[in-house]
Amino acid sequence: MARSLLLIAPPIAPLGDLRLGGVGSTIDDIVYEYSHNPLFSDVSIRILCPKGSVQTHAHLIECEGDVVASAQTLGFTEPPAQITGTVLESYLHYLNHTGTKDEQIINFAYDPVLYDPTLTQSLPLFHYISMGHINTHISQSLSILAHIAPHRVAMISKAQKETFPFSTAQCQLLTKGIRLPDLPSEQPVVPPSLTWVSRISPEKGLEDAFEVAALSKLRLHIIGPIQDNTYFQTTIRKYPHCSFYYHGYLKRSDLLIRLFNSHVLLLTPKWDEALGLLALEAMACQCPVIAYNRGGYQHSIYHDQTGFLVQPDSPEAIADCLPALSRLCRSNCRRHIERHFNLSAFCRQLLDWSQIPEN
Repeated sequence: MARSLLLIAPPIAPLGDLRLGGVGSTIDDIVYEYSHNPLFSDVSIRILCPKGSVQTHAHLIECEGDVVASAQTLGFTEPPAQITGTVLESYLHYLNHTGTKDEQIINFAYDPVLYDPTLTQSLPLFHYISMGHINTHISQSLSILAHIAPHRVAMISKAQKETFPFSTAQCQLLTKGIRLPDLPSEQPVVPPSLTWVSRISPEKGLEDAFEVAALSKLRLHIIGPIQDNTYFQTTIRKYPHCSFYYHGYLKRSDLLIRLFNSHVLLLTPKWDEALGLLALEAMACQCPVIAYNRGGYQHSIYHDQTGFLVQPDSPEAIADCLPALSRLCRSNCRRHIERHFNLSAFCRQLLDWSQIPEN
């Protein structure tokens, strides 16, 4: 039986824009799998997205309006802005007046407007939650939805579920899968160095990576868009004797090549990541990961096999782990992803979940 799937992209940037981060990569992987895997030949995909989006394997429904601020840029108690004149307003108009009830609708936007229970229950609308408890207003809207229709809400990890100040016990748990990159047949000889990838902003903890570089006297490779240049420059001035190179923002294909040729990826966030897509992508490229033991990293990194989980906010603990990298088998990193983060299985789970029969 043919199935039609409508994905709702975050209204914070067009598809293909670096501001979408891991959610953008997840949507790309899902669309690629549904359009290339013969197991899903009966699935057609459309995406509701901001105007200017780029995605070659799905039909785009591009919406007019201003993009909205990401929840990550809001203060913890700061209310989201009004939606008049925004992409979100166009999303609502489409869903209320144009959308069809014959489609399975999966929302990837982390926004309280789309968590409205009336909207959710009037449509076959399901919500895949990409972040934890980072804003009180969004969490309040989500708590109502999770109470009324928990089967319509799915989260990425147990650690993410535990961040919320309300019961998520009845919400679905759907750990994402990722598309495995094609790798060269021979693993390169990788000289010791450090790689750090993220948005450059205080909550991502770049200063801790610099501290590890200072302690280990290893060169630090920095990759990612500069969101807070004042923070970046202040951090650089604090470590005048550190050797580092800023690569800028790399498109995903170039980033994966860089990870394949990296000695280790450092993940030093100051908040709880839901799972940590970068950790998965690094391990898929046979690159071990050292991360703070907070949030979803405990579910993605196999300690002492594909990397190390260390005490949060302790660059010293990361530096202490560096000599132990030599005993890890890099190919085990990729095997870990193949076994536990299979994209085809994830896409099947998404389809099954978003057609759960109503009680």
